[in-house]
Amino acid sequence: MLTQAILIPVFVLVLVAFFLLYQGRDVRSGAIDLRGFDQFDLLFCVLVALLIATRHADLIMVVLAWAFAVLRIVGSGLVAKRHTAAWSRQAAPVTYIVLFAMWLLFAIEILIAF
Repeated sequence: MLTQAILIPVFVLVLVAFFLLYQGRDVRSGAIDLRGFDQFDLLFCVLVALLIATRHADLIMVVLAWAFAVLRIVGSGLVAKRHTAAWSRQAAPVTYIVLFAMWLLFAIEILIAF
């Protein structure tokens, strides 16, 4: 059950990524604007894959995965209105802290198991 639960935030981020890719394309040239994507999204997906493979996808990781996904959506400006633009900019550093916490917890769980 937790395996499915930790994959849902990944699916949400994939949908948002496709939406942003569609919105960011230049209609005239067909070029795509990828400014909203970075290595942190890749690190998140790799971590989720490792959590599933090592059977460490517990409730704490699911909650942190949802926090990461929601903060990425807010940080992308997808839900930002004029009065929340400053909050949207502040979401990015918090997102990175959440991802770092996930990796740190995973590393501790793996290293303690040995």
